[in-house]
Amino acid sequence: MPRVRSKRSWHRVASAATAVFMTVGVIGASGVAGATTAKDVGNASAGSAVNTAKSQKLVGPKGTGLTRGISSSQIKVGCVYTAADFAGYEQAIGAAFSAINAKGGVNGRKFSLVPCLDDANSPQTNLTDAQQLVNQNQVFSVFTLSADTLPSTTTFLNNNQTPTFGWGFDPGFCGNKWVFGFTGCLAPGTLPTSNAFHNSFSSSIVTPMAKLMAPLTGKQISFCLQSDTLPASISANHQEATMISALGYKVGLNANNFPTSSTGVNPTPFVQAIINSGCNITYLSLPFASIATLSYSLKAAGYKGKIMDFTTYVPGLLGSSAALAGALAGEYINVSTGPTQEGGGAYANSEVAALKAAGQPAFLTLGGMIGYSEAQMLIQFVKGAGKTLNTTTFLSAASGKVVSYSNQPGHGPGLINWPAGHFVSSDGSSTVQVEGTKYVPKDSYAQYPTYVFGK
Repeated sequence: MPRVRSKRSWHRVASAATAVFMTVGVIGASGVAGATTAKDVGNASAGSAVNTAKSQKLVGPKGTGLTRGISSSQIKVGCVYTAADFAGYEQAIGAAFSAINAKGGVNGRKFSLVPCLDDANSPQTNLTDAQQLVNQNQVFSVFTLSADTLPSTTTFLNNNQTPTFGWGFDPGFCGNKWVFGFTGCLAPGTLPTSNAFHNSFSSSIVTPMAKLMAPLTGKQISFCLQSDTLPASISANHQEATMISALGYKVGLNANNFPTSSTGVNPTPFVQAIINSGCNITYLSLPFASIATLSYSLKAAGYKGKIMDFTTYVPGLLGSSAALAGALAGEYINVSTGPTQEGGGAYANSEVAALKAAGQPAFLTLGGMIGYSEAQMLIQFVKGAGKTLNTTTFLSAASGKVVSYSNQPGHGPGLINWPAGHFVSSDGSSTVQVEGTKYVPKDSYAQYPTYVFGK
């Protein structure tokens, strides 16, 4: 097969992020093994989860009226991210702030962005960066985009009444009063077992691919689940298998035996096991390079089913690597954020316009889309807090007054009610397919139900 090379360290972080994202609801997942019942609790946007969430406990102090980073004319915001992995993040945040500032800001206050700090893929640096922003730069809010925004960071920010925004695959984005995932909480299994959403799984990981199998239905659709030997990957397969069975489809193979590194691995036994299972959809919960290796090998051996992963959507990458594009040809990717550059629509167009107005290249990177979305969340919360802005009024707005993205153009992130978003995800996803050097959307970004499993 062609030798796949990557020039981006993003792949390592993407694998780590995916491993956590794929464990949505599965830390302690053995508690739902053999589950025979599943209750549809909707999602964070408008399902029954919205009301249930109101009775669940959040960790963190109440707002005490702090005005750190706030003046009569300014709101100071900081950001921490992995610069090598998420190009365009800082530029998109700045563009969103420039757009609202050009309109006079919010209640006379304009947003001021402290230059983003790079954690260089280090959890310790991520923490010290966050501490610097709060203790030295005296920011009101912190944006983050890194697989290294671990509980040490989110606990510090949560304890200091710092509204924090990021990608909700890390545990700290679930159950903390001051920490907000731009897609809600993607790891409800990290919540206490007493929480109503501890054993909740999102059907967004199964339903989109099943729909693409039409006219096949039910047991005619058989899934192969192939992961490596990492505990998070094993849990990912458990989650997928549970949801697949609950929705009436077949699990043809559930294997957790691929080595954690594809270097020197003979893919033939894994290929044969998948082909012999007779499945027509294969999920690969593997590191980036392993996905490319196994996907190429499956197709070379004559596998005709659909192959899907959660990791290999990186806008702009395929055009720079013909070998990678060839290895991933035909691959489907479940995109929890919705396609950026390829998706189009009013929301994407609003970001393009903001980038152009700020003098930035109008290319929508994944990092840029996330940064822009985090900025829109903060702006909306600040508007909801009213003229008197402090941590008390902010938390009031973030406790039921604001539905995130409800004031945005269409085809953007899924709506999120709060506090529901602290416990479950917005359940939005879309599917793209690798065609040549492009990622081509195969469905529209949509919301899917969340299920809580019981005995």
